Amino acid sequence: MWKRFKNWLHWQMHPLPQSLREFKQTISVKGFDFELVPAQYQDVDEMVELEREAYHGEEPWSADIFHNELHRSRERLYVVVREPETGAMVAYIGAAFRPGIHEVHITNVTVAPHWQGRGIGTFLLMYMMTVAKQIRFNRMSLEVRVSNTSAQRLYERLGFQVVRRKAHYYEDNGEDALDMAQILGEKQMDFTFRNETTTEELYAIAKAAYKGSPWSKQTFANDLKSKFARYMIIEADGEPIGFVGGTHLGEELEITNVAIVPGVQGQHLGERLLRQWLVGFDAGTRILLEVRQGNKRAIKLYERLGFIIYNIREDYYRDPKEDAYLMDVTLPLAAE
Repeated sequence: MWKRFKNWLHWQMHPLPQSLREFKQTISVKGFDFELVPAQYQDVDEMVELEREAYHGEEPWSADIFHNELHRSRERLYVVVREPETGAMVAYIGAAFRPGIHEVHITNVTVAPHWQGRGIGTFLLMYMMTVAKQIRFNRMSLEVRVSNTSAQRLYERLGFQVVRRKAHYYEDNGEDALDMAQILGEKQMDFTFRNETTTEELYAIAKAAYKGSPWSKQTFANDLKSKFARYMIIEADGEPIGFVGGTHLGEELEITNVAIVPGVQGQHLGERLLRQWLVGFDAGTRILLEVRQGNKRAIKLYERLGFIIYNIREDYYRDPKEDAYLMDVTLPLAAE
């Protein structure tokens, strides 16, 4: 009881960070660009209408309930996906944060019928998983209708398991609900790696990871034609979520790109991808790269792998102007 009280007290003093309640982010899901923003009161009417469309005329939640949820900004987070050109709402997800038990409970995941089956629901769930881990919540839960087998398959792919069955949970028709949950930090997804890729795939991942790809589509196309280009894709449950690329000449390999999509950043997947990729090169190969001086997270990652800074290029980067650290390591990498 005392531990739960301390957790609650800490949450009252340190609620959801402001950065999670005030942001605007461009994302790319399966080649489509969207805007990701926190839900506002003015979004409620569209959220209610989207629920009606997605659930075939039913209205699981009223506008009053949504307004109440958004008002509880200390322990609630609702995020909306919109088309950038039209501003139309494509999807949203909501979560309740329960500090006493360090649990994030998914209250809603709704995707417009036209956009269902295109990975948007998966992206939003993975986004909430990342948020939960960042604020050190270790459990995620949700309810799903017994009849909604497609949603159950999605949740199972992401690591959720059935905990119990709630009889007559849904008021509209008395249908039972499955209570599903998972412990974050355990293996949730199956990761696979491959070397084959395409220009479109690389550009879509880079555009999502960097909020606008540092390389054009033509640059990727030209690079793939080179006999010296080397790439590796990381997939989660069959979905590409990142890549690493470089140029291999003789006994040197220059890393040109490392990209992980936003929904799964912060889970050490970049390190996992680099280690998997570099196993394929001979011991004694020198690995080189450039990194922005202010990119502390990436620098820490490279240092864990054994990279050291051997030079600085002043004003190397543009928009914004910034120095580059030149780093290198000779294989094999430092142990995990």
